[in-house]
Amino acid sequence: QWEYKFSDKLKMNTGINTLFLDLNNSWTVEPRFKLSYIMDDKNVIALACGKYSQMQPLPIYFSNDVNATPEENALNKELDFIKSDHYVLSYTHHFTNKLRLQLETYYQDLSSIAVDPKQGAFSALNIGADFTLPNNTGLLNKGTGENYGLEFTLQQNLNKGFYYLLTTSWFQSKYKGHDGIERNTYYNSNYVVNMLVGKEWHLGKNLSLIVDSKFTYSGGRRYTPINLQASIVNDREIQDHAQAYSMQYQPYIRPDIKIGVKLNGKKITQTMAIDLQNFIGRKNVFIQTYNRSSQSITTLYQRGFFPDVRYQIVF
Repeated sequence: QWEYKFSDKLKMNTGINTLFLDLNNSWTVEPRFKLSYIMDDKNVIALACGKYSQMQPLPIYFSNDVNATPEENALNKELDFIKSDHYVLSYTHHFTNKLRLQLETYYQDLSSIAVDPKQGAFSALNIGADFTLPNNTGLLNKGTGENYGLEFTLQQNLNKGFYYLLTTSWFQSKYKGHDGIERNTYYNSNYVVNMLVGKEWHLGKNLSLIVDSKFTYSGGRRYTPINLQASIVNDREIQDHAQAYSMQYQPYIRPDIKIGVKLNGKKITQTMAIDLQNFIGRKNVFIQTYNRSSQSITTLYQRGFFPDVRYQIVF
């Protein structure tokens, strides 16, 4: 890494990162660049770009299908890294030394994604969508994708016992499999809002009452619809992969609130609290599956209201 200051206001950071995978001798060189301009004591603008790479999900390299040819089973070990070009523009405003606002827009151009010539909608970008590990073989580095969006952050550090954090993201996440059709990725929920608010009251020299709350509101996960008639005929779940990730569950909503006391000692800090997770009992969708008994589609939900009692010691 190298940093160069053109002046007190303008600064440049550059660097090079490299990866090497001994499994198949894949290697990469990734230049990165950031330019920061301090407009005044309260405002900073920055521009960054660079190349980033990472391994394909580890199980993919060792997939083995008894119905595949030896050549197909061996092909996955030769997969190159997933590659991405990143571009980021950010603006930060400091209202005070404890309160800041940040706006950031970004674009990611993804390439060299592992895709399956036999399943046109398959992409390694969606691994984890069905909570299993794929066993696809004969994969090729021919997939692409793109992510872009806008992020908003408002942060108040602890001040007179009060703090809060608000983050909001609006984004798009798309990909193309071997068939070249652009689709939503599993992760394209489009928006996420997170809010954290907390307060501490001193009840004595070493004793404090703490109350904090969290709230999450996001677009629902993407999913591939189930072909009910085909599932009934085959007596097992059959998904309509031609419409991969075209459907979306209802928005995810979860509010939590935690109430407790904190005792500060000379050598340890003790915290006793009750965390009321999802205290409104919101029924957030977990997954839809085919029910063989009733020959229908069943919806499973995530955990509802859950009180979590905690006792913590920090040395």
